[in-house]
Amino acid sequence: MSRLISTTTQTLLKKKGTGDNFEQRRTPKRIHTDDDSPVIILIDREEKLSTTTLMQAGKMAKRRDLKLVKIEDPTLNKTKDVYKLLTGKEYYEQEVKAKKNAKISQELKLVEKKIVFTSKIGPRDLTNKLQNIHKWLMKSYQIKVYLNSTGTKEDMDNTFSTIEKEVAQLQGHIQQVKESANSFKFYIVPTKVKEAKAGKPPENSISKD
Repeated sequence: MSRLISTTTQTLLKKKGTGDNFEQRRTPKRIHTDDDSPVIILIDREEKLSTTTLMQAGKMAKRRDLKLVKIEDPTLNKTKDVYKLLTGKEYYEQEVKAKKNAKISQELKLVEKKIVFTSKIGPRDLTNKLQNIHKWLMKSYQIKVYLNSTGTKEDMDNTFSTIEKEVAQLQGHIQQVKESANSFKFYIVPTKVKEAKAGKPPENSISKD
């Protein structure tokens, strides 16, 4: 009888031990990492958004022989920095354009404003924003515009056309239009700023208000 109990106890202990080992095998091991870099929003080569760390994005850029560049985009999450993967050529062109615009802005003492539209903006909001643009153009400000899609492609095209027509009536000009699947980005400048960028001297110097 004692031998039978002993055998049964040993069997139970073996089963219990097997169960413990099974639970240990199922428990995931903690992965230790030194990546304490901030979480960012990354725009890839296909204009797709993803969330990753700055360190991982840097490694990805290095593997693909690309440049990781921080950009400003008010249409995206403001709680995280936004970075974009650019080729060496794109990075160089962006740097040249930025320096050129900065030089012109400095020479003209140009003030830049920013404004965001959505493609399904209501008539009242649209009127208010256009009034702001009119006020800024009268002060010879340059306006950076973000048109973010919240509807169909047709909605976005129609809103852009409306802005374009109104700006023409306000003696403004739309320049540097960049279109993606989800947005338009462009500048609105007064007539004399357009002439200055084309190499013509402005009629009057522009001072910061």
